Amino acid sequence: MPAFLLGIAGPYLSITGAVFLGRAVSATLVGYNSLKPVMTSAQIDKKFVNSHDRLVWHTAHTLRALGKCMGLLDDYYQNKQADDVPSDVLHPAPHVKEFRSEKGRFQLMYRSHLLDNQLSARSVFLADAVPELDPNSPIKCVVKFTERYGKEGHEIMAAAEVAAELLYCEWEATVGLWVVVTRYYECKAKTMPTQESITRLRKGLETLHINRLVHGDIREANILVDSNGDARLIDFDWSERVGVARYPSLLNPDLKWVAGVEAGHLITPEHDNGMFGSYLEKLEKHKPKEGRVQV
Repeated sequence: MPAFLLGIAGPYLSITGAVFLGRAVSATLVGYNSLKPVMTSAQIDKKFVNSHDRLVWHTAHTLRALGKCMGLLDDYYQNKQADDVPSDVLHPAPHVKEFRSEKGRFQLMYRSHLLDNQLSARSVFLADAVPELDPNSPIKCVVKFTERYGKEGHEIMAAAEVAAELLYCEWEATVGLWVVVTRYYECKAKTMPTQESITRLRKGLETLHINRLVHGDIREANILVDSNGDARLIDFDWSERVGVARYPSLLNPDLKWVAGVEAGHLITPEHDNGMFGSYLEKLEKHKPKEGRVQV
């Protein structure tokens, strides 16, 4: 249910785009622009005679663009059919419907929200990536939209086979977010990783640090273990170069962080190692005696 919202406060006009996705989601398209001349410290562009002409041009340009968009929105609703979407396809779905990688072009068919929670602030979806050259062999995948992403760190860990296979990871200007597409792995809660997988994960983390990169959020929720006991690290949102990566100013106080982790402070390799050690200790407590994980 897309819509445009107009706000008027005195001589100021704002235009917002909104859509209902289980909850209202909106974004400001035009901030509160003045409809009357205002004093500025910059010189007037030479294509305008005076500030009044500049104001008229910008206002007319804004309203003309809005008029065109309203026409497109009318066409959308007039052409929309209640039964034009298959029952197993998510609707409405993100407008990013395709991507191109070194493996070719893929179409994205969104199936559902990852956690079946439309009210979640996290934009994560289950989808099928359908190869253009082989449409009968879709790849089940996870599509994530995020403000930032450590692509380099993810690629290093994926090459070590200890991170989810990265199908696509690029900044998408039309949504102002990173689009991250990874292969989907069937995982079950409380599945224990094999010792070989833990060893690979430890070596992968060492390689990440050798390249002067950190992950920053190593914990059980971000380590997926499939039915074969293979562990893979996900969510490289905080991953960045050592000396640059920082924890967010709002750090979940309910999680048990290792010593030295503080909101807004730098992320260090020692923090990654400490959090990985805490993960292994937790595994040790819940694993049968005959198959203990070596910490």
